[in-house]
Amino acid sequence: MTRATLAALAATTAFASAQTPTYSTHQIMASTGDILFNLPAGASISSVTPSINASGKVAFKFLAPNSTNIWFGGLATGQTIQTVDTSVDFYLLSDPDCNDDERVVWAQDGPGAPAVWSAVADGSAAMYATGPLGTAIYGSPSVNAVGQVGYRASFSTGRAWVTNDPAGDGVRVLAAEQSIQPGSNISYLYTPTMNDLREVAGKMSRSVFAQEEIWILGRDPQLLIAQSNELDSDSPFDKFDNAVGFNNAGQVAFITTLVGGVRAIYLSSDYGQYTEIAREGVSDVSDIEFFHPVVNDDGLVAFRAFDGAGRRAVFVGDGASLTKAAVEGAAIRGPNDEQLFIGRFIDTSPAFGGSPDINAHGDVVFNAQLHDTVDLRGAAIIVAFADDTDCAVDLTGEGDVNTNDFFQFLAYYQAQDPRADFSPGGGINTNDFFAFLGAYQAGC
Repeated sequence: MTRATLAALAATTAFASAQTPTYSTHQIMASTGDILFNLPAGASISSVTPSINASGKVAFKFLAPNSTNIWFGGLATGQTIQTVDTSVDFYLLSDPDCNDDERVVWAQDGPGAPAVWSAVADGSAAMYATGPLGTAIYGSPSVNAVGQVGYRASFSTGRAWVTNDPAGDGVRVLAAEQSIQPGSNISYLYTPTMNDLREVAGKMSRSVFAQEEIWILGRDPQLLIAQSNELDSDSPFDKFDNAVGFNNAGQVAFITTLVGGVRAIYLSSDYGQYTEIAREGVSDVSDIEFFHPVVNDDGLVAFRAFDGAGRRAVFVGDGASLTKAAVEGAAIRGPNDEQLFIGRFIDTSPAFGGSPDINAHGDVVFNAQLHDTVDLRGAAIIVAFADDTDCAVDLTGEGDVNTNDFFQFLAYYQAQDPRADFSPGGGINTNDFFAFLGAYQAGC
């Protein structure tokens, strides 16, 4: 790649993308503390990273006295789908990932054989995937649309990137460190992310840690996305954060520290072609946090950063514009309709925990602390729903208004889902039913 000035790099645009949405509806899916909702007494969610599927259902890990647990569902349908007793033995569960078929996967390490576990829509959990032989830790598994899983397999002497099709051809090892594969020039593999094509993207280090690269593997040919300046003297990238976002269009979202020390986020599907999503000191972004970005198939990238006013926020950007899905200090209605605020006013503790996630519609799930005007009240898993700028009553996204939209509204209405809120005043009630009915009869 020829040397490009940072200004030229910022101007590079390689993709067309959907318009960055706005976010006016936020819904608490579960919360802890004295605003306990949808979780058992004593539950905590601290720094967990939640996952969201296309229908707006979420999966996340929570701790309770003497147990570690996995939760999945929506506002009125969520439930604990796995509980592991930790009162005697130590178990480590990863953050879960979920797909649109409502399969949830997570790594479970502890006494006995470590493995990737899974639960499906009925809530039954079971061991799902293992291998290669000798794997001691299954790092941060992700699940795609057809139930294949991707993860970093750790052995006593090194690590490998693996995809696994439990219902098909089983294990594929895509890359391995030189400590376990003679002839490999990889010294360290970081956590990969898999898409629906069974491809994985991630960061690796070559013979020394400063020689960093981002690759897409599992395709033919394999594709190099970016290199650090240590490997390519023309590269503007000094180093990369450890995990990336990856979508079905082959786009990789990554956070980098540029030569000179400024941090930025880029989206790329080929070496040398980078769309700048955000950069410190540009627009409303002051400091980009060390939590991995995520990207959906429309090229919308969600990430955590401080805004120009010094507030922590969850941003969504597409290279042309940025918006905030959530920001520290924003008001939100609690589970008992009380007035709460995202973040803490009494000290400098983080307002958010873990990384956000984004689904196909642009809805964003995040983990945040909640406060009233005086005290910390608890923490919550919250979904920021992307505003529908096309046709509000086309709830199924089919492009027209029909009975499918009517029955979808009824399902949202019965579940008290915020997508059934069609009238001002907050809450879901008969006013929303009649407001929807009027809009439904008018059509789009």
